[in-house]
This record gives sequence, structure tokens and C-alpha cells, in this order.
Amino acid sequence: AGLIVVGLGLIILVFGATISISNSKAVSRRIQESEMRYRALSGLTGEGVAIHEAGIIVEANQAFADMFGYDRAELGGKPVSDLTSGKIVQQVMDRIARNENDEYESSGLHKDGHSFSVDIKSMPTVYLGRQMRVSRVRDRTEQQQAAAAIRDSEERYRNITDNLPVLISYVDRDKRYQSANKLHETWYGKPVSEIIGRRMDEVMLPESYEMSKDFIARALAGEVVRYEGDSTTPDGVRRYRRVNYLPHRAQNGEVSG
Repeated sequence: AGLIVVGLGLIILVFGATISISNSKAVSRRIQESEMRYRALSGLTGEGVAIHEAGIIVEANQAFADMFGYDRAELGGKPVSDLTSGKIVQQVMDRIARNENDEYESSGLHKDGHSFSVDIKSMPTVYLGRQMRVSRVRDRTEQQQAAAAIRDSEERYRNITDNLPVLISYVDRDKRYQSANKLHETWYGKPVSEIIGRRMDEVMLPESYEMSKDFIARALAGEVVRYEGDSTTPDGVRRYRRVNYLPHRAQNGEVSG
């Protein structure tokens, strides 16, 4: 009876050890698969992706490394705070500590020492069998440069049009002014800020609008219109005008103003 009990005990021990080894291999396989999936997915995006544990980087894709000026090998074990502009390090670390789904603007710190603006989206994840966070980082430099270029272009446009002795404006399909140069203030007796957003028939005197409305309709129908005529403007002056209405077509070919 004793031998039977010992024999059964050994069988159970071996069986338990087999299950334990099998479970261990399965867990290891899942971890490896998780790591492979992360690397495959992060390699498919042009955005920076990093996984960090308690604020220490565990893994980062090539786009992330390029964005911050490091080799990928240099990033493993590097604190997130080293990649954050000093003035907001504590804010970022507080967000990491809360361990919530989060999306915010931040300031990255490049290896060469310059700061740049980034968008960050971060969330909790399980990686290598441990609780970590994954962050997607997007460099906003090009976006900011494009916005600055647009502002610069608009400023140059205003500088040119405001110094020409002609009325230049853009109206949409509803005949509302979307832009108007400085000379409108002289003709219509109100600042440009009070003209923008208002309809032409609200800005022009009834006589002027009545004379122009058919030409405006033809331009909004897609025709280049030119005409001449005289009428009184709101400043009380009788003016002779030569007018050009040019339809503006959107990419789909429809007239948008």
C-alpha cells in the first residue's frame, strides 16, 4: 500500500511538473508573440511608438528613435523624462503615474538639445507579461511650419491688397464677404472686421446692389463677368466703377465663391 501511495505521488508530481513546464512555455510563447506583434505594428507606422514601464523606456520603434535623434539601442532603459523639455517634465510624469488613457500636447527634447512640439496619445498595456504604457508620439514641427507659412502668405497677401487703389474681396455662394481689403473701409464707412461675414446687400447701398446682383449671379453660375457703371457708395460719393467678378471653383469643379 505504501509503495502504491509513493508511486501515485510520483506520478502526480511528474504530471504537475509537466503541466507547469507546459504552462511556462505557453506563457513564454505568448510573450514572444506579443513582442513580435508590437514590433510588426510599430514598424508599419511613420509615427513614433514607445513602450515604457514606470517611466523607463522598454521598447521604441525606428520612427520614435529618429524623431528624438537616438539609435534604438540607446533608448532601452532611458527615462521618459530625458526626452521631455525640462519645464514640463513633472506634468508628463504625473500623467504617466495616473496610468490612464491620455491625449495631450507636449514638448519633446531632441538628443542635440533642441525642443520641439509633439502630440502624445498614451494608454496602459500589458507587454512581456507586465503592466506598462504604450505611447504614440507625433512630431508637430511640420504642422506648425505649414501653419506659419499660411499665416505669412496671408500677411503678404494683405500687405499687397491693402495698398492697392482698388476694391478686392472674396464672397462665398451665400454672397457673404469672407475677405476684403482696406479700401472697403473708405467706401463703406466701416472697418473690415464689420464687413467680413455680412452679405453684400447688407454692405452695399440698395442702388449699387440692384445694379450688381445679376452680374453677381452670373459669376456664381461660373461666368467671368466684367461691367462698368456708376452709383453712390455709403460714404456719399458718386463713383464710376469698372468691375471684374471671377468665379472661384473648388476641386470638384463647383463654384464656391
